[in-house]
Amino acid sequence: MLHCEGGFVTDDRRRASRIVGLRTYDLVMVGGWSVTSAERELALLAAGMEELLAATAAPLETPQLLFALRALEVARRKVSAVDHQVLSQAAEQGVPVQLGHRTLHHVLRISERDARAWIRAAGVSGSRRALTGPLLSPIQPCTAAAAHDGLIGVEHTRIIGQILGKIPAAVPAEVVAHAEKSLAGYAATMSPEALVTVGHRLLAHLNPDGNLTDAADRARRRGLNLGRQGVNLMSGISGTLTPSCRAKLDALFAKLAAPARAPSMPPIRTPT
Repeated sequence: MLHCEGGFVTDDRRRASRIVGLRTYDLVMVGGWSVTSAERELALLAAGMEELLAATAAPLETPQLLFALRALEVARRKVSAVDHQVLSQAAEQGVPVQLGHRTLHHVLRISERDARAWIRAAGVSGSRRALTGPLLSPIQPCTAAAAHDGLIGVEHTRIIGQILGKIPAAVPAEVVAHAEKSLAGYAATMSPEALVTVGHRLLAHLNPDGNLTDAADRARRRGLNLGRQGVNLMSGISGTLTPSCRAKLDALFAKLAAPARAPSMPPIRTPT
């Protein structure tokens, strides 16, 4: 840890200021209270991270390592909950557009995939605001509460959203709310992979015969994603098709996608 006289930036001050900025960090560290509460807490978090990095640089015993890993996982999940709250407000206020960008990934210098995942998670776990101004509870309140307490992570949140999205619209709202509460409770005690299995069982219990799914449910879930062209001009494709679209594609592929011999190849000789 290096400290410099005469107003130079110390190592600690430089590293912490990368997160919250020099002005905010200095105001908080010298007791200035002209910053907002969020800025003050972020500056303290940055300073605490520097101390934690120094503390964990020394060798730790096995019990200490296990404690550190579990505590860091809880902290990581709580930071994700903060992300959801901040992202919800950023989306409401159109922060990317105000800065001259189209999406958040340009502002934060992250990949589009990560930005979409953050926004989806914030959409179900973050707070919302009505058109008239009042603050609304999250779409998935139990999931948001578990994330706020550090009991579940972003992957748990994503899986819960996927499972709830597969519940047919004919299922009563109170049953869906109870299912969301149950999934959040299970997620707090198991891995994301195990939660997927629980979700499949839940869907089978809610719609055992499959007769609750109608055309409206299929239309809600249908979609087609066409990826960008690569350097070889080829594109990836993925999506979810309705039964009628699948039937038409099967008939088309049966005619056009059957294996064929190139004209330059010699004829295939049948065994005698």
